[in-house]
Amino acid sequence: TRITPHDVMEKVRQAKEFLEHVVNLRGIMKRFINSITIHKLEWNSSFGLGDAAQTGMATGVLWSLKGSIVGILAHYMRLKTKPVLAITPHFLENVVRTKVICIFSFRIGHAILGGLRVVKYWKSTKGGKQHVRTSNSGLNDNSYGKFEAND
Repeated sequence: TRITPHDVMEKVRQAKEFLEHVVNLRGIMKRFINSITIHKLEWNSSFGLGDAAQTGMATGVLWSLKGSIVGILAHYMRLKTKPVLAITPHFLENVVRTKVICIFSFRIGHAILGGLRVVKYWKSTKGGKQHVRTSNSGLNDNSYGKFEAND
């Protein structure tokens, strides 16, 4: 299917809306991502800009980018095998192709627990305002231990 800039902007807006609704989503995601194990990672790319000099420089940038991405993956996830990376430069063609083969695993319990945490920390809205409960939601300084609802 063809992806338009409007489609990309809509997905970004939806993702931003989701991120705003979950308290501490970063921590929840980090705990889940730490439980992922990568068993196989192969990333092959073909790249060319039509000009040999520009293709050579861009290939170096792509190697740097791929190395950084794999380094980040290795930092947050467990890699069981050494990743296989390749970039094939096409000096006289305009080509951009990439192929990623990745086999990873995680325990279903970790995914369920992460989903439950997202539901637990979802901010609800009442009357157009965000309603977030604090740890002391029913008592105030003058209640002498009697419960008073904030709503």
